[in-house]
Amino acid sequence: HQAVLNNRVDAGLVPYPRRGPGLAVGIFRRVPLVLACHPENTLAALPMVTARQLKNRSIIVWNRIPWLALLRGVRANERHFFEPRHEFDEVEPAIEAVMAGLGVAVLPERLVRDEVAQRRLAAVPFENGRHTVPVAAIHRKRRKLPPALKQFLQFLQQPEPGEMV
Repeated sequence: HQAVLNNRVDAGLVPYPRRGPGLAVGIFRRVPLVLACHPENTLAALPMVTARQLKNRSIIVWNRIPWLALLRGVRANERHFFEPRHEFDEVEPAIEAVMAGLGVAVLPERLVRDEVAQRRLAAVPFENGRHTVPVAAIHRKRRKLPPALKQFLQFLQQPEPGEMV
């Protein structure tokens, strides 16, 4: 955000974009969040999971995901049951901690796809696919974008193969 606002870059791709004066924001994807867990975890066998099912679980947090938003349906007096056990600045150590069986994590589905395909992790969707990460392109409102960058941003607007429109 700051690099765009300070004219150090023409545009940026960001999760959870912040709107602000002089900033144009175009959300182009909503990436689903899943519960990542060890394949032998009891939650791995479920067809879907709710935030309430994380009660008293060892939660691993990647601090780029504001995971507390998942607790909107949980009563305020129960939120202390959802304290994170481990917090990481980078996603790779969070994924490794889950693979080691140290807990469960709420992560974007596409970041755990390879580990799930290799059966090193299980990814359980949330009820009704309701939890997502908005991903956006941001740029200065009054800045004329180079043609190649405009084309790239238009390309990002297209659905991925297999994505529901």
